[in-house]
Amino acid sequence: MQSGSSDKGHGTEWRTERFDFNTSRRSREDTFGRAEWGSKDSITRNRFTRPNADRNEWHSERFSREFSRRSNEQANERARWQAERSNENSTLNPDNSAGTAPKKSIFLEPANLSDESNKWMKRGLVNSLEINTAETSVSGVIPLGAPRLSQLLQEPRQPAGLAERLAKIYREFPQPANPRLLRVAVVGAANAGKSTLMNSIIGEEVSVVSHKAHTTRERVLGVLTDDNHQLVFLDTPGVVPDNRRAKMDRTLVTSSWRSLDEADHVILMVDGAWLLKSEKHKADELILSRLKNLALPTTLVINKMDLIDEEESADDLKKMVDVYQKQCPSIANVIYISALQGEGLEAVKSDLFMRAKPAKWMYPKEIKNDMPDLKRAEELIRVEFFKRLHQYIPYMLRQENVGWTELPNGTLRIDQNIYVERESQLKIVVGANGSVIDRVVEDARTQIAAALKRPVQLFIQVKARKR
Repeated sequence: MQSGSSDKGHGTEWRTERFDFNTSRRSREDTFGRAEWGSKDSITRNRFTRPNADRNEWHSERFSREFSRRSNEQANERARWQAERSNENSTLNPDNSAGTAPKKSIFLEPANLSDESNKWMKRGLVNSLEINTAETSVSGVIPLGAPRLSQLLQEPRQPAGLAERLAKIYREFPQPANPRLLRVAVVGAANAGKSTLMNSIIGEEVSVVSHKAHTTRERVLGVLTDDNHQLVFLDTPGVVPDNRRAKMDRTLVTSSWRSLDEADHVILMVDGAWLLKSEKHKADELILSRLKNLALPTTLVINKMDLIDEEESADDLKKMVDVYQKQCPSIANVIYISALQGEGLEAVKSDLFMRAKPAKWMYPKEIKNDMPDLKRAEELIRVEFFKRLHQYIPYMLRQENVGWTELPNGTLRIDQNIYVERESQLKIVVGANGSVIDRVVEDARTQIAAALKRPVQLFIQVKARKR
């Protein structure tokens, strides 16, 4: 009986203290909001092992410390914001004895502000904002924590327009006396060195290059102009043999053959080291059969001679060249080069200049390629992923331009979305602690700035593609 009475009294005391504790908790939730003092946190607080008599006192002290800390933070933020506003006012309202222009106030509706400021409008944090013209002051109600005025007035992101997406067309430009022109299609198996040859001859990285096969995904045009001669190169993806066509992209498969319809001359690129090691050359056999039917003048270029011992392999190379010439009688010349080392390039240029025909130039003298600016930027971004990712992942990436914005200081801001096939690939593309994406952004930004000849800011966001 006595123990029962004692339990009952103890239970009453516990319920009274719990009521006081919950009352104090609700008052704190009303002050700071349930987002911070929610039910999930209350579960943790109920597990405290402090004596019952000290609970309310301990929570009261914690409440006082938190309130004091936040008050100090708000006071510091208010002082910082007022100092910034006074600086902006002094910048926009310089004192001068000659007088100032009449003030003209503009009330910025949400539609007139950037996306960032619209967010603050929708949340009710910006009640009114009056912004005068550049000659006058700035006044209004801007809450603590809202974006700075310079951020509110930033131009919204604008995707690239048609001028950046379409190839450049040159209708009228000066022609030299007795102009000569030759359109050259560069074809060959994957990784034969076609893009490296074109870049080395032109003297500029027109077509992106990596150690992976099929880095070039579509036809790329490059132009070399010297004196009254102009060579227009058509760099093509590696030819895909018949047994692999079903697995490849249609553009990748057909670009090489479509380029032959535009060409006056063909360079057939062959990897010399691969030529001696492999017994089957399905891609080259397919090209030779097509060239035989078209009867286009062809120069056979044996590349990567720096990887071959010429003295030991001279006889074997001669036998393979004879086989190629028998299969394609239109092969008029054979040149041995190393495109990466720059050996034999002058022989290739001399051969092509000699074959140029009297015709008007297709492009002005200073033009090196006809690639649109957006396409050029996307190619330089893509090749950086090719250098750092492995297996099939870099081939599956897709790009979307969401911003091509001219900033007031003349810098170009480019915003790109990179889409992967599955959520599991996000970590691979981004890298540990962003190591991959940071290097891609830094190196691609440098290359794009050099290609476009202007300062560039590059922002890339990686997302999983919605199915």
